Amino acid sequence: MRLGALLLSVMLLSSALFAQKHYAVSSSGDILLIPQGKSASEVISQQVNKNKSSFGTAAACVPSQEYGNIPALHPTGTLISFYSGHKDLIGIWFEAPASGAIDSVFIRTFDHIGDTLTTGGKLILRIHHSSVATGHGPGWDPYVAPPKVCWGYFNNSFDLDAGLAAFPDDASDTTWVSTYASNNIASAVTAHYGVTVDTTIKTFAPAAEEIWGLGGVEVPVKLNSVQGISLGSLPPKPEVTKGYPFFITFRVPGASTPSGHPTDPGTNPPFTEPTAVSMQSRQDPILGDDTGGGNPDIAVRRAVTNWKFYEHASFCGTGWLARGGFNIFIWYSMVVTSDLPPNINSVDNLGFTTDEVHARTVQADIEDCNFAPGCTSGVASATLSYAINGSNTFTTVAMSNLGGTMW
Repeated sequence: MRLGALLLSVMLLSSALFAQKHYAVSSSGDILLIPQGKSASEVISQQVNKNKSSFGTAAACVPSQEYGNIPALHPTGTLISFYSGHKDLIGIWFEAPASGAIDSVFIRTFDHIGDTLTTGGKLILRIHHSSVATGHGPGWDPYVAPPKVCWGYFNNSFDLDAGLAAFPDDASDTTWVSTYASNNIASAVTAHYGVTVDTTIKTFAPAAEEIWGLGGVEVPVKLNSVQGISLGSLPPKPEVTKGYPFFITFRVPGASTPSGHPTDPGTNPPFTEPTAVSMQSRQDPILGDDTGGGNPDIAVRRAVTNWKFYEHASFCGTGWLARGGFNIFIWYSMVVTSDLPPNINSVDNLGFTTDEVHARTVQADIEDCNFAPGCTSGVASATLSYAINGSNTFTTVAMSNLGGTMW
């Protein structure tokens, strides 16, 4: 439903509000006092490039939406190559922003100097329920925040390589092995990026039951390109509710025994791993990684939901690592079946005025995005904010009190 003409009127009464003082009123609602000895034009010219309100074109109000770490949403920052060798997994956990069905999953590969996946290959996609969620996991008590928080693994006698499993449904022994104490390098109690690690704390498996994949679906990939797959290739598509945490992982394939793959590549090129592939990310300068311990703000560091499972020893041995530091370009589309925030498609730009008496009308085009079956569409209210000499004021008006055309 769209509110075609949202009319908000603000009456500026000089006798009641401003006495005999003079003010300039901006298009965004800023009311500026005109000091004695200055003209309105001087004040306006000083403020014309400050506190501008701008409104871009809103996304189409359609049930198919994309969410996650989409390259187009991160146009700045340094591109990062995140290497993965045989049997490694990289993953991102998400929380569904709405209810609906996850429709497709995408990943952006890189073109690293050591990558040998030159003619095309594959990654193995799975989706699990995530045991890590907002308020529960690295960065929330009692655990330290990423980057590089050692986590754990399952033992798996069916894996004749390193004897490991990332998920309980792959393990021969579903007893979780915590490696959290491995964050301690020099002594029983030391610091991880400036935060002391309690070695008595045990972690938990980051992923629980599988919700899509039946053990893994091959996704063809090429270097330096976007690859995606429709989850309709293995129905049914996973249904999620708003706030549901899920874990998307891609595994690099590899032989089941050490004799089936070459020397472990380590951390520096040149690599000899035939299935090696690098995923792409863009380093947001605010996040940081290892230098200086990353961003000092724990809330920022824990918001980076990049994880990696190491088949062979890395920073703190084998198993899961809350890698952090940056988020891989992994994203998904879903067909939404619930309410979404409305789109503000346009808002009038009225320009400046020195008129303190007459009402001014602001017209906005607001489109509701509600795809919940049987629910009534409509925007409940709109809030107009403005400032008088730097003091913010917010006025909320119910839609039933506004004029306009709805459809």
